[in-house]
Amino acid sequence: MYAIPWIRDSRWARWSIAALCCLISAGSAANAQLDATAQASKRQAYTNDRYAFRLSYPADGQQHTLRDGRHQHVQIKNFEDAADTERALESGDYVVDIFIYDQRVGHKPGARCNELLSESSSAKLGRVRALRGKAEARADGSTAFAVCVESHRLEILVTGAEQDPLGPVVNRILDSVRFGN
Repeated sequence: MYAIPWIRDSRWARWSIAALCCLISAGSAANAQLDATAQASKRQAYTNDRYAFRLSYPADGQQHTLRDGRHQHVQIKNFEDAADTERALESGDYVVDIFIYDQRVGHKPGARCNELLSESSSAKLGRVRALRGKAEARADGSTAFAVCVESHRLEILVTGAEQDPLGPVVNRILDSVRFGN
């Protein structure tokens, strides 16, 4: 009557169906985890050819260019707010600010790199030596990490902050900074 003899044992049939369902759902969970990992590893890049530097940041970041007479300012953040306000960072938020002071076009840096950073040390970022350390804390009290490079007529300061005091996201972004494309 049965083409497969062990189907007659209903306990074995139920166990076989349960095992098959588990295998299918485990495969789906593994694929979902791989998709989440792939999404987390996707990055965008900010490249400035004029000043020969670049950095990468998470795919959820949005880039904004702000200009005034004192410097060029590029901001990368993963949240929306009014452009002229600084709100407190929430869990998962990050903000990266790139300040470019080019004295050849009239920009005036407020201070030298070694005056802007605390707990700083020398770091090689591509072809250039820079300082890496902490910048002045943000108004909301979050720690700001930074890299700064300067030459006779140019200073570039990259700061990043997030709610986590260890700054895992912004430090990964700062790790990606390279000068001398």
